Amino acid sequence: MRLRQLQIVLASTVTLSLAACGGAGGERIASITPPPLTPTPTPTPTPTPTAATAVDIFPSPATQEFATIGIGSPMRIRYDAAANRYEVMADSRGWIALVDDDNSAPLPGEPNFNFDFAGYPQSFFMIRAHYSSSAPEIQYRYSNLAPWVLPSGGGQPGAGGLTAFGIPTPIAGIPVSGSASYNGFIEGASTVTGPWGWDGDTVGAWVGGSVSLNFDFGAGSLAGELHPYLDAGQRYDLGTLAFANTVFGVGSQTFSGTFATNVSGSNSFSGQLTGPHAEELIGKWAFPFTSPIDASPQSATGAWIAKRP
Repeated sequence: MRLRQLQIVLASTVTLSLAACGGAGGERIASITPPPLTPTPTPTPTPTPTAATAVDIFPSPATQEFATIGIGSPMRIRYDAAANRYEVMADSRGWIALVDDDNSAPLPGEPNFNFDFAGYPQSFFMIRAHYSSSAPEIQYRYSNLAPWVLPSGGGQPGAGGLTAFGIPTPIAGIPVSGSASYNGFIEGASTVTGPWGWDGDTVGAWVGGSVSLNFDFGAGSLAGELHPYLDAGQRYDLGTLAFANTVFGVGSQTFSGTFATNVSGSNSFSGQLTGPHAEELIGKWAFPFTSPIDASPQSATGAWIAKRP
């Protein structure tokens, strides 16, 4: 049900999001308010928890607002060390505490990846990585990626998106010599729609895959590639998209570029280094492609996180 909610939200926003992002550079995807989801009663305000210790995302974070980048509705995320609480702000709503999802049951010894917006039934915030996970490929300490949905209520429309967030690398922590490679994963949505939702609902096909980035910090250069797949009833390999027109300077905290493709359409990526010494990074992407189903022109957009081996 939760993935279905997110697919419906992203299916209604991905086309507008792609129209708002053009070529290379660090442009921001325009704020988009998706249509209301299934109406829910106006929630009764509940007291903000004094401690939500079950919401465990980063190891020993300090009070701060994290860097965010993604698609869909705008999202801000912060941590309050005094209250031991993660809070999020979606669209024009105020800060809302994240609380543990009582319906999720992680395996013994594994972290919980599922959280709710306090006071909002049917909401969800699902992190995709955790520093204490038993799976090495999703052990991230300074970055994370979360699909989320905040249903309508209190006279406000629903909101949803896919947000990469993390602890930004300070200027002093950016390497200015040597090189490093980062490997990670992507998630996103496409303009390919079909009956892939619950009960055959028409939703946008999900996009997954991998990303690799190679930085030469001394030269201020960046190369890399995206290897996406389309999940449209079955998995379709969309090939490899090499980076092009990259923008990254010596000592820079951010980077951007496009993908080398002959297909026309929205085409860009941008991101930011995370961790005390640029151990990880977050980013967003958009690219055009030819549908492997019917050869029609399509587009996809989403976010990624990556880390050094």
